Amino acid sequence: MKNPAPVPSIGVISANPARSLLIAQSYLDFYVNHTNFRGFQVYTGEYQQVPVFVANTGLGGPACAFLVEELIAHGANVIIRLGTNDYNITEEDLDNVYVLQSVQNVFGLMRDYGYPLEQLGAPIPTDPLLVKLLMDSAARTPNVTGVLSRGYNVDGFYAFFDPTNVALNPAVTRQYTTQFQEDGCNVRDMESGALAMLGQVRGIRTAAVLQAVIKFGHHHEDVGTTGIRVVLNALYDYHHNHMQ
Repeated sequence: MKNPAPVPSIGVISANPARSLLIAQSYLDFYVNHTNFRGFQVYTGEYQQVPVFVANTGLGGPACAFLVEELIAHGANVIIRLGTNDYNITEEDLDNVYVLQSVQNVFGLMRDYGYPLEQLGAPIPTDPLLVKLLMDSAARTPNVTGVLSRGYNVDGFYAFFDPTNVALNPAVTRQYTTQFQEDGCNVRDMESGALAMLGQVRGIRTAAVLQAVIKFGHHHEDVGTTGIRVVLNALYDYHHNHMQ
């Protein structure tokens, strides 16, 4: 982030630049583009008079980790990811928002950050207070159902989406998916694990909300809007009731 100006201490990240821009333009007052550098966009503004930032992290855990480190260096200490989940989603699920309690299967980043070998891939918890605020916010939001969830990280999205045609060894990839299901995971994601890990490493509050989407067919261009108010209202509640 070339701009040395600090960002608000609380905010939202997304891997979809269209979603980040939509939140800034349609939900924030007085929004400005704080950063536009190498594809990363960071906006700042106010939601119901509460200063927040909205940032596009790019796809995947490493890109997410890169920008989250920058945000922390610029003053962020409460970060909620707003993403999407396509895993086992039908038309009947499209009002669901999945609030992650933990994310597992993060290997490369955990290794690079110096975690012990025996901890690589283990579940990383998200912040319990933010999880509660998000579930409470979902309960107050019309036509939205909050679902407490456990997620698993994927670095190769298409390998898990279509192992038969993409994975080097489809049977192994399917075996991983079966193991994650047996561990209680009901969603998959590419960025939430990186955020949860950095919350643990840097001592900040992090959480993730994944909106139910069908990523192919007529929903392919859906940027995901179901969870926007859920996340912003949870940040509003945190600002007014828990910031010191």
